[in-house]
Amino acid sequence: MEHSLPSYKDFFKQDIVQNIKKKTLDFRRNIFMPDLIDEAVYYAADMCLEFYSKSGHILPQNWVDHIINETCAAFKELFNEFDEFSCAGVHEKVNMMMANKSSARRAIDDYYAAVNNRYNAACGM
Repeated sequence: MEHSLPSYKDFFKQDIVQNIKKKTLDFRRNIFMPDLIDEAVYYAADMCLEFYSKSGHILPQNWVDHIINETCAAFKELFNEFDEFSCAGVHEKVNMMMANKSSARRAIDDYYAAVNNRYNAACGM
């Protein structure tokens, strides 16, 4: 008997809104689809690595897919333009990143450092 996996969409949405707030400098700048897709990819990959770390370095593919699906569901609720095509791209990119977890961790850290640096510089922090 297969158990249903827990829902993380609402929890993820809270994080995503905060990330988009930083990326748009407190919602003062526009955000475009490529930026939303990048944010979804890095967020989903970051959550996959978080789950991987907390589960004793085991994360089955069905959990990777579930985390990506929950991330995409959150993005779809937040952004009307985010569709199945966008989700397919997120799946593809996150799965490629998960093939090399140490490289993924560096890419994620670099991405969020750049977002934070840009936000801090623009907001005088």
